[in-house]
Amino acid sequence: MCDGISKLASERSQASQTAQMMKEPRVASLVAQTYLMGQPAAIRLIAYDFAGLQPAGNAAGDRLASQYNTALGKVVPKVVALVGDSSQQSQLGESELVRLARQVAALILSVKPAGPDLPTLAKTDPMVGLAYRQSAKCKAMTPLEPPTTRLPAAADGQNYKACADGNCEVLVKKSAKFTVKGKILALTVANGQVTVDNREADGGGFSATLSTEGGNSWGTKDSMTSGKVIGINATAAVVQFTSK
Repeated sequence: MCDGISKLASERSQASQTAQMMKEPRVASLVAQTYLMGQPAAIRLIAYDFAGLQPAGNAAGDRLASQYNTALGKVVPKVVALVGDSSQQSQLGESELVRLARQVAALILSVKPAGPDLPTLAKTDPMVGLAYRQSAKCKAMTPLEPPTTRLPAAADGQNYKACADGNCEVLVKKSAKFTVKGKILALTVANGQVTVDNREADGGGFSATLSTEGGNSWGTKDSMTSGKVIGINATAAVVQFTSK
C-alpha cells in the first residue's frame, strides 16, 4: 500500500505545483497542456495499484486501502471524462486548457482517505505500525515518529555508570554514550527505535537496533549482552541491558 500512497502523494504534489504555476499568464497554457498529457494515465495506474491489493488481515489497514479505492473510484472516471483524448485537447483554446487542467488538478488533490492517513494510523495501531516500520517504501515516504507518551520509570534513571557491569535499566533522551560491560555504546533514539553503535580503536565494532518489538544481543558465547526497549516515545526511551 505504501507504494500506491507514495505515487499518489507524488501526483498530488504535481497537481499542486501545476495549479500554482498556472497563475503565471505567460506560461499557463503550456503548463496546462504539459500536465494534461500525463492524465488520465497516471491516476489510472495508481487506481490499478490499489485495486490489486489483497486483504492484509488487519482491519484498520484493510479499511484504509478500501477508503483509497473508494476515493479513486469516484475521481478516475471524472478525470477520464474531462481529459478526453489528445485530438479533443488540440481543439481547445488556451483559456479552456487552463480551466481543464485546474479541474483535473483539483480532482487529484481531492483523493484522500475518509479517516486517518497511513502515518497517523501507524502511530495508533500496533500491527500497522510494525508493518510500516518494516517497509522500506513506507519509511522512505514518511519516517515514523512514535507519539509522545509517558515512559515507564527507569530503575537506574540516567545513572549510566550503573551499566558498567552490563546490567541496568536507564533513560536515554535523544542520545547518550556510556560503557556497558567493557563496550562503549552510542545510543540514538529515532523513528520508534534505538540504534546502538560500538566502535573499537582497531576499527572493529558493531551496530544493533532495539525496539519494543524486539531486542538484540552481542558478545561471545561466554560473555553475552542483550538490550531491549522497555518504553519509547518521539524523543526518549527506557533501555534495559542484561549480561551473563
